Amino acid sequence: MYCNKCGEQIPDGSKYCLRCGYEVLGQDASSEPTSPEPDKPDDRDVQAQKGCEVAPKKTSKKIGVVVVALLVILVAVLWTRSATGAGITRNNVRLTQLYNTELGRGLKLGVTKANVDSILGLPEVRSEDYLYDSAYLCARYQDGRLVSMYIEYPNDRWITAGGLTVGMSEDELISRLGKPASIEHDDKWWYYISGQTVTGFNVVYGQINAIFIYTQTQ
Repeated sequence: MYCNKCGEQIPDGSKYCLRCGYEVLGQDASSEPTSPEPDKPDDRDVQAQKGCEVAPKKTSKKIGVVVVALLVILVAVLWTRSATGAGITRNNVRLTQLYNTELGRGLKLGVTKANVDSILGLPEVRSEDYLYDSAYLCARYQDGRLVSMYIEYPNDRWITAGGLTVGMSEDELISRLGKPASIEHDDKWWYYISGQTVTGFNVVYGQINAIFIYTQTQ
C-alpha cells in the first residue's frame, strides 16, 4: 500500500507512514502512489509576505513623486530668475543691468518684453520706444527682447554698476568706474563698453543727468 499523503510505499497494515508520519490506519489503501499534496502556506504568512512586497513599492513611488516635484519647482525658480532678472540686487547689479530700489527687482538686456511687462506693467508706445511711465524707464526691443534701457533726471529709482544713479556726481562716476572709453556730444555723454554692451552717462554741470544702456548690435 501507499501513503495517501506523501505517496511513500509502506507495508500493508501499517498505522503510520514511515516517511511523513501520516496516520494511515483505516484509510483506503491504494495500490498506486498518489501525488503528494503540496504544503499550503499559512494565511498569515501569505499576508505578511504580501505586506513586505507591497509596502516598499508604495513608499518608493511616493518618494519618487516628491523628488520629481521638488526638481520641477527648483527648475522653475531658476528659470524665472534667469529670465526676468529677479536675482539682480543692489549688491550684484552690473553695467548691463538696472536695479529698481522701489520695486526691489532688476532688469537686464536680453530679457523678453513679456518678462519686462510682468515686472513694470504695460508700457506706452512711442514710435520704436516703450515708456514704462510708472517706473520712469524707456525701453526698446528687437525681436521681442530688450536691447536698450534709458532713465533720466529726476528719476533716482534705478541703480547700475557700483550703485551709480542719476543725480550722482561726475567725481563719483570716475572714482567707481574710472575714465570712460569715450566722451562725445560736447563732452556730455561718457561711454563705458563691456563686450557688445555700452553704458552711457549724460553728465551735465558735473552731475549724472541720464543713464543709457544698450547693445551695439541694435
